[in-house]
Amino acid sequence: MTNGDVKIDIDFKIVENFLYFTISNPLPETPNKSESIENSSGIGLKNVKKRLELGYKPEEYSLDIQSTNKLFVVKLKIKV
Repeated sequence: MTNGDVKIDIDFKIVENFLYFTISNPLPETPNKSESIENSSGIGLKNVKKRLELGYKPEEYSLDIQSTNKLFVVKLKIKV
């Protein structure tokens, strides 16, 4: 659990016909870090992945989700 302010970085740009969107935030410090982001509650991430699959062809988007010990980063490239 985080007490206090949390810094969330958001960056986006459009190049040709694609929107490049990146968002990152620090991970909360928890006593049990063995649970990965992919296997955490992540219901929102599952919904995002499903909506992308239903709305776009595979070559029209890419979604990259990364987690380090201290940072969670999501990168989305999507055709506009």
